[in-house]
Amino acid sequence: MNIPYRFAALFSGLLLLAGCTTARQDLADAGKYSLQIEPGTVSVVTTAEVFHDKETLVVAGKVKKLHEFHLPGKVHILIYDPSGEFFAEAHPTITNHASKKGGMKTARFSTQIPRIPPDGSIIRLQYFDAAYQK
Repeated sequence: MNIPYRFAALFSGLLLLAGCTTARQDLADAGKYSLQIEPGTVSVVTTAEVFHDKETLVVAGKVKKLHEFHLPGKVHILIYDPSGEFFAEAHPTITNHASKKGGMKTARFSTQIPRIPPDGSIIRLQYFDAAYQK
């Protein structure tokens, strides 16, 4: 007799948690922005996602490389509005760099851009290692 009450409490808790999570939609996949990943010199941005977080635009993703990362590497992000005019830029450093036993190395990046670009904007990404001088 106690089991139905536990099940009901567990089910109610799961429903509450499900209601608290927000579905994050990748705006590049949805066609709102055009994502262009440029090849890097020794590594490349392999995945990227773009989403809104309140009044900011978040660009996050992964970088892969065959050899060790030369820190502090950066991902250069340039945003252009639909007419081609410069809108914003960011240079997040990579984090959580790890090796898969001497094989492919991966790292993550994420940045918040305080302005929301208009629909149809172009977001360009490229990784540069520590040897790069801007």
